[in-house]
Amino acid sequence: METTSSYPPTGVSVHTGFFYDTTGQYLDVISSFLEEGLNAGEPALVAVPHSNLELIRARLGSRGGTVHFRDMCVLGRNPSRIIPAVRRFTDAHRGVRTRFVGEPLWAGRSPAEIEEATRHEALVNAAFADVPTTILCPYPTAGLDAAVLADAETTHPLLLGNGRTG
Repeated sequence: METTSSYPPTGVSVHTGFFYDTTGQYLDVISSFLEEGLNAGEPALVAVPHSNLELIRARLGSRGGTVHFRDMCVLGRNPSRIIPAVRRFTDAHRGVRTRFVGEPLWAGRSPAEIEEATRHEALVNAAFADVPTTILCPYPTAGLDAAVLADAETTHPLLLGNGRTG
C-alpha cells in the first residue's frame, strides 16, 4: 500500500477523511502522515480511541515523544469538546503549521453520538478555515455503517483511500 502524499503547505486547513480496511493500512498512513509533519517541524496532536492510540505510539517509537496524544474515548465522549481542544493546540503553536489526527467515530458509538460526531466533522471545516493545520480523520470501512461513511464523504473536502488522496 502506498502512504499519504505530501499535503499542501498552505496557510489554510486541509481536512481529509481516511478510509481504511486493515490495521496495517491505518498504521502505515497515520505514521507516514505524522512522520512527514515531524520532519517539517510541525507539532502534532493525535486523538483516537485508546487501543489505536497505543498502536500509533508503538509504531512511532521514540519519535512519538514529540507528539501529543489524547484518548478520543475521553475527549470525544461529547463531540462538542473536540474542536475547542484542537483549537487550544493550534493556538498554542501560532505561526507554525500543525497536524491533527482525529478519530471521532468508531464502532459502538450510539446513534446520538454518531449524529453529534458527524456534526463535529462538518464544523471542522469552518472552525479551522483560517488555521494552518492539516487534519486526518480515520474511518474503518468494516467497523462503521455505510451511512456513516457516506456522511464522512460529504464532511471532508479531501478523501484518502488505498493510500492516495483524491
